[in-house]
Amino acid sequence: MTVTVCYPYYRNPGILRLHLETWAAYPPEVLDRLCFTIVDDGSPEPAEPIIRAARIGNLAARLGGSGAISLFRVEVDKPWAWDCARNIAMHHAQDGWCLITDIDHLLTAENAARLVYTKLKPGRFYTPSRRRAVDGEPYKPHPNSFVIERSLFWDAGGYNEDFTGVYGKDSVWNRQLDAVGKRRTWSELELLLFGREVIADASTSTLGRKGSEYDVAAHSELSALKKVAHLIKPTNPLRLPYHRVL
Repeated sequence: MTVTVCYPYYRNPGILRLHLETWAAYPPEVLDRLCFTIVDDGSPEPAEPIIRAARIGNLAARLGGSGAISLFRVEVDKPWAWDCARNIAMHHAQDGWCLITDIDHLLTAENAARLVYTKLKPGRFYTPSRRRAVDGEPYKPHPNSFVIERSLFWDAGGYNEDFTGVYGKDSVWNRQLDAVGKRRTWSELELLLFGREVIADASTSTLGRKGSEYDVAAHSELSALKKVAHLIKPTNPLRLPYHRVL
């Protein structure tokens, strides 16, 4: 099967280069079963020149608009808008299975092979395990990494873009998913987590998180909505303007 791997990108040129180098080194038979969708979330350091410069290995002939990598760019720089970026990625993903995760999570060649050759069951979604790159130690599962069918993603309504701009909203999506599909832990599929102590731009460092002005708890209306949002299927996805780059 062909699996679409989806990543949002925001000011992450260093870790993006590592992804490209890693993908280029996949065995051709594995790479042939994968495509990659990156959504640049209005980043001041755009992803486009990094991808265009990566004329390397097996990806060299595939980096154009119809190749293995698709790139979209949100036209506004709105804080914590990864939910919109993920919706855009899944809107343009191929039908079938997708891996959707954060850009600080690397899919190694061994795990890419496991992803494309494992027979998965419709109606289920899978949460992978992960390991820290800094010391090789196992780490707790990521609350926002999933292997999921595109159709099931949209059965759940996609990410609720009412929460765009705030931090601390993963639980809303998880409850949406649990309402429509069967959750399974896929411990054999492992993502490699890069902290900023290994690659400085592996994750967002320029926006506040818990306890900041962006914390959902600091917004009473959204904090109240968070408790019941999973009971209401989200509407009006793809709210932010965007365009295809590659």
